[in-house]
This record gives sequence, C-alpha cells and structure tokens, in this order.
Amino acid sequence: MSRTPISIRGCCLTVALVLALPLAARAQTVRGVVVDAGDRPVPGVVVLLIDGGSVVAARALSDPRGEYRVVAPRAGTYRLRTLRIGYRPVLSAPFVLAAGGEIAQRLILSGLPIALDTMRIVDRNVCRAFTDSGAATFAVWEQIRTALTAAQLTAAGRMISVTTIAYERTAGARPGVNEGNVLQRSAAITTGYVTQPWRAVGLDTLRRLGYIVTLPDNSLVYYAPDIDVLLSSMFVEDHCFRLVRDRRRADQLGIAFEPVPDRGRLPEIRGTMWVDRSSSELRGVEFRYANVLREQADRAGGALEFVRLRDGTWAISRWDIHMPILEQVLLPGRVPEMRVSKMQTTGGELALARRGGDTLFTGRRVALAGTVLDSASGDGIAGARVRLVGTAYEATTNSRGRFTIPGVLPGRYEVEVHTPALDSLSTSRRWPLSLADAEDRLELRVPGARD
Repeated sequence: MSRTPISIRGCCLTVALVLALPLAARAQTVRGVVVDAGDRPVPGVVVLLIDGGSVVAARALSDPRGEYRVVAPRAGTYRLRTLRIGYRPVLSAPFVLAAGGEIAQRLILSGLPIALDTMRIVDRNVCRAFTDSGAATFAVWEQIRTALTAAQLTAAGRMISVTTIAYERTAGARPGVNEGNVLQRSAAITTGYVTQPWRAVGLDTLRRLGYIVTLPDNSLVYYAPDIDVLLSSMFVEDHCFRLVRDRRRADQLGIAFEPVPDRGRLPEIRGTMWVDRSSSELRGVEFRYANVLREQADRAGGALEFVRLRDGTWAISRWDIHMPILEQVLLPGRVPEMRVSKMQTTGGELALARRGGDTLFTGRRVALAGTVLDSASGDGIAGARVRLVGTAYEATTNSRGRFTIPGVLPGRYEVEVHTPALDSLSTSRRWPLSLADAEDRLELRVPGARD
C-alpha cells in the first residue's frame, strides 16, 4: 500500500489591516449626531448615505459621542438610513448636498424594536432568496447585516487597539494510529488595530473557482468567507436562505444558507448565521464546505463568533477553520481512494480591546502555572514570589516550588521572581513572557543561595 500526500496551503489566514482611504479636500460631507428618543447620544449606529438610485454611496459608524461623518462621492440628492441592532431602520427626508458643501443632519432613533423572539418557523423546506422586504427572513437578515457592517466599519476606522491570540494546530487523523494526537502546535500574540481574522480571496475568484482550490502542485487552498464576502451581493445571489432553529440553541434564531443549484459544480459553503432572539444581536456564523469529497464535507469547516464592544462597535471575538489534509491510498487490486491523514486547524480569539485608555472588551482568562527551580540542583524553591511586572498578578511557590496565578488575561508580560537568596542580594530575575493559553507551563530557573 502506498500513500501520496496532498499538501495544504491554508486559507490566506494572514491578519491584514484595513487602511482608510484619504478623504478629498473638497469632498461633500454630511455630519451630525445620532440620538435616541430621550436625546441621548447613541454610539455604534451604522449610518448609510443613500443616493437617488437607492444605492449606498457612503457609510459611517457613530462614535462614543453618537457623532458620525459621511463623505459623498459627488453632489446630489441623498437620504440617510440608520441600522441599529434590535430596531427597525430610520430613513431621513431627502436633502441636497452641493459640491464641496457640508451640512448637518441630526438623526433620532425612534423605531419600534424588532421582536425576533416571537417569530415562528413556518417554512422549513423551501429555500428562498431575499425577495420580500417584509418577510421574516429579511427582518433577521437586517439585524445580521447591521452587525457585519458595524464590524467592517470598526476595522476600517483603525481606532480600537486589540490584542489577539492566533494559533495553528496539526493533529493526526488515522483511526487506530494517531487520530486526535496533536503533532504540532503554535500560538502567536499580536497587538494592533482591530481587523478581520482573515481576508478571503477576491469575490470574482470565489465565484469562478469556489472555496477550495487545487493548485498545480496538487496542494489544496481552503478559503473562508470574510465579512466583505458575507455582505456582498454575490454571496446573496449565490446562496438561498431560510429561517431555522436548533433545540440546543433555544435562545437563538438562525438563517441557514446553502448554494443555489447553479453552483453545484464548484466547491461552495453552506452554514448558518445565528442571532439572539431577545436582543437580535449576531452571535456567530458557522459553515461547512459543499460540493466536495465526502472526506472534506465531513471534516472541513469553520466558525466566527461576534461580540458587541462596550462602545457599541462590533468585532470578531473567536474564529477557526478546520482543513483536512488528504492523501491518496493505493490498495492492491483496488482503485485509489482518498483518506484524511491529518487535520490542520487555524484560529484565534480576541483577548483585549481598548480605545485609548478605555477597555471595551476582555476575553477569557487563563491560569498561569509553573515551577521555580534552583538552577544548580534542579530542586523546587519554596517561598519564591512570582509576579507579572506592572500588574496585580502574583503568587508564592509551595514546598515543591510550584505556583499558579489564576485569572490572567493572555498577552505579553514580564515575569519577575524573588527568592530568599535573591532578596539577600537585593536583586531578582526577570523573563519576557507571551501567555497564549493555559497549556503553557513555566519552568523558571534561578540561582540558589550557594551560587
């Protein structure tokens, strides 16, 4: 029996910063503030500039003061439309924007909340497109599109600093041999502006080649849908949609999507977007690959989880994609068959989000554990004090030199150790630390009293 491996290139999972384009000096500008019925500023509202042909000409996201600014590509007659999670859109009266001019528009959110918790799933079998703006499916899609657009604008604004943890893991997949065994893993901590976790290939390429591409060297590239793809008209045209529910998600309502019959010859994706029934907030998107080999359909897929930050903006809080590595197996007297030899998983999570000195989001916390050892004898040092410099995180080692610091946010730190021997010399030892997950255990070796 011989095996021919098929390599995998991943799905372009490089974190790309979205750059804001410079504004023209004489651009036509609309600025103002979004307030609620009580005249209180509302942050995180998507403001769309609609031209006379009902086309979105520009977009903006209201800031923590409720202020927004949109720039029109040309002079003309426009309207403003608001999108806010849980509320029906508000459409302003038409106004004329002169070339190089600037006007102010105050937007008042007074629409009635959308009650998704009262929606009933009537049609479970027919896959429909968004043809009726009054349909229940369209109402749910409006809430999903609002969160996706807000996350997209948050990334483009480059105003929120985030710390993210990205990881890659390769595990065995041969039953009875190495299935589930982690063969390789790595993690990286980065700090920068909020971004999308991956950038999908261009829309034209996705439509032409699909979401899994075989390269000339027989390697596979798995593509995942980013926010731009999910918001595109191409995605809506290439998929049909229906409302679904899951008993395991009683508090959520889903829009399932699957490729239209015309896409049957290309690798596609199918999945579900989930929203909270009571708040209408987007919770996540999960997807699998369609029109592919059974081995890929059973194991390949991914997910995105979303979170509303404290200032009303949106970001992706967790993401992952699972990619099976296939190999061709030749058995005597039988035709070659494809088997999954390994599973590659790439993902990450949002650990911290800040706007200036204001903390907008903190992710899961982990326990930092380790041992302080005498560098000469290798014995554990009791009573050593371990702390993360500049924080309140600290612990004291037990009789075996072991310590645990619970509730630590993943990130970059400097760990400092004090021992009785080091204290007698009025000194300490420090090491840089990148804390990605609870599986990382420290082994800190320091000089003993004899040294």
